Amino acid sequence: MIFAFVRSLIGSVGREIMDFYLQNSLWINLIILMYAGLAALARMNYQKAVYIIISELAVDLSKKNQSVKSRELERINWEMVRKKINFPLISNPKAMYFVILTKKYLQKEFTLEIINQFLKSNKDRRK
Repeated sequence: MIFAFVRSLIGSVGREIMDFYLQNSLWINLIILMYAGLAALARMNYQKAVYIIISELAVDLSKKNQSVKSRELERINWEMVRKKINFPLISNPKAMYFVILTKKYLQKEFTLEIINQFLKSNKDRRK
């Protein structure tokens, strides 16, 4: 009875969309679930990349008021950072998409401001 009531409310286009979904719900839900899993793994790679970069810079996270200078950031071996991350996708935690992990992406994404912002937020969590 509820099914018939809903079908009467959504109109002819809505009924067509609902019928398509009901016929293909397994595939649609599988695609959504795969996307969510890949996005979660890509976001975990972002955090892993931050920690690898921090360790590459040899920054002591226990010290207060720690920051990175631009000349220190230039010493990072971006190819080594890329190789330490096993999963080939990465995503900024604020983004709805993910991209293939490349050296160029790492250099563009992890700027001096991002690294220092992470160090500052990490310092705030220790308080």
